[in-house]
Amino acid sequence: MENTTQLQILEDVKKEVAEIVEIANSIAVITNDSGFRKAAEFRKSINTQKKALIEKCQPLVSATYFAWKESLRLRDEAISPIDEAISILDSPITAWSREQERLRKVEEEKRTAEARKQAEEDQLARAEEAQKSGDFERSEAILNQTIAPPPVIMPRPEKVEGVSIVTYYGVMEPVDIRRLATAALAGDVPLEAIIPDMVFLRKIATATKGSVKYPGVTFTARDSVRSVDGRLR
Repeated sequence: MENTTQLQILEDVKKEVAEIVEIANSIAVITNDSGFRKAAEFRKSINTQKKALIEKCQPLVSATYFAWKESLRLRDEAISPIDEAISILDSPITAWSREQERLRKVEEEKRTAEARKQAEEDQLARAEEAQKSGDFERSEAILNQTIAPPPVIMPRPEKVEGVSIVTYYGVMEPVDIRRLATAALAGDVPLEAIIPDMVFLRKIATATKGSVKYPGVTFTARDSVRSVDGRLR
């Protein structure tokens, strides 16, 4: 009877997980803000649903160690496909957010350029007006004025609470060490960016007995007494 109940719990969990994955697939194609918000809200709810499903599987966890391990395996087997739903939605949500931010910046640049153009036209009109009135000195002064209209800041798209886009930065390998070292020597890059590989240098010191000459590197030699049993004294 107990095994039957456990199997029923697993089947129920698997069914719920399959429904979540199906929903994720159905809303993964984002074409408008409404779709983005719907996908983001559902993405946010998946973690809550996952926790609830894990709790639902809790009766499967036996008091004995081996039964406990098997229960965990069965639980993870039943729940792990839910991570597919997360993966399904993360990509379109990220893509949509990036595109909206790109469009926002494009609009900012466009409106800032328009504002500058308008300011330049206004400046030219004022200079011409002063020139027509015979005030050539004022006209020249107006033309020499620096035009610096404030940049236009477009509002960022409204975020869905609990869902955010996090950008992780790293370094692509391999690094062109020659170019990096040249830039460091020129003062364009901090010297910390070309920290010497001490493991490699110690190997060279041992292999060549310190006879090799590397610019900027001083190889050392240290005597040590070794006993018959191999221990250093």
